[in-house]
Amino acid sequence: LFRSKYFVAYVKRTIIRLIAITFAGTAVLAVAGYGAYITGWLGGSFVNLVYFGMLSSRLAGSRKMPAAQAQAFIRGGLILRLVMIVLTLIIVVQFPQIKLFTFVAGLMMYRVLIFGETFIRALRHNE
Repeated sequence: LFRSKYFVAYVKRTIIRLIAITFAGTAVLAVAGYGAYITGWLGGSFVNLVYFGMLSSRLAGSRKMPAAQAQAFIRGGLILRLVMIVLTLIIVVQFPQIKLFTFVAGLMMYRVLIFGETFIRALRHNE
């Protein structure tokens, strides 16, 4: 995965999928008449993209390090990403017009995407 060509392709593909999910979710909310939830959805999706960018950057930066150093480097990034999410949630709670549920849903789309890809891969493997 850390071979630059494959890693870059994975990052690009994932970013495109996350953006597509963001647009699709926005369209569904708009068509269903839940326009009040769009702000939270877009905010969570944006933070999700920033999170994925930070994660990708750390992983790419660790590829030439010795294993122990890379592990510490990636763990340090985890703390930074979690602090970013906690601070963002604290800020979002201060704005009642941003619906927390849709913000968290947008924030969790990377995890849902990974689960979906793993599930589909397992189904194809069992065929």
